[in-house]
Amino acid sequence: MIFRCVFTAALIFAVSGCGLLDSTPRFQENCSRYGFKPGTDAFANCVLQQSQQEDDDIQRSMDRDNRLDAAGKKKDY
Repeated sequence: MIFRCVFTAALIFAVSGCGLLDSTPRFQENCSRYGFKPGTDAFANCVLQQSQQEDDDIQRSMDRDNRLDAAGKKKDY
């Protein structure tokens, strides 16, 4: 239980932009490969959309874990 709380707090910290993991360079590289030019509004929107998608994916994962935990179906690792 303590591990889960610490893990969740670390994940939230990382996702909040204050953490050690910064996905922005990866998003920028992806958008460049997609053909968007750095410094344009389209490039900025591409990076923003990828960031929002990652945040949504993490939130869905946390919600799923919470539902499984509440149902007693989640294993403690």
